[in-house]
Amino acid sequence: MLNVNLEDVFAGDLGIFLFIIPIVCFLLMVAALVSIAKAPITVPNARLLWFLIVLVANFIGAILWFVWGHSHPNDLAPQQHQPRND
Repeated sequence: MLNVNLEDVFAGDLGIFLFIIPIVCFLLMVAALVSIAKAPITVPNARLLWFLIVLVANFIGAILWFVWGHSHPNDLAPQQHQPRND
């Protein structure tokens, strides 16, 4: 059986750092998923694509959503172009 002493795990700055980083990444991912669910996305399947990006590329996907996708939620999915009437 694995004997782990919590005092040894958190015995320094590195231990606290390694404990907090995964929690912060998880909370960021959850916040991104909630934000995607509430976003005014009008293009079909764009919401699904953003969900998949955040779920597959956890930290990077969440950062991409908040940096780029949040302000342009409909740009990821292909849009149908209207024919021009000239």
